[in-house]
Amino acid sequence: LRSGPSPTARLVARMKPGDEVQTVGDPAGRWQEVQWWRGDERLSPIGRPARATGWVNRRLIEDCG
Repeated sequence: LRSGPSPTARLVARMKPGDEVQTVGDPAGRWQEVQWWRGDERLSPIGRPARATGWVNRRLIEDCG
């Protein structure tokens, strides 16, 4: 997860398989702005889930659904 739509933008978080993302706005070339959550923490009723907004290369996002 990067702070901008570039491989040289500051690293915001290191995403892992199973993490969740929700797209935000329109893509910028190969990059998509997303809201990110670690694993399934978004659904946890306890505490505040780890989350961030940033940019990810679209080839790393798997469609589901």
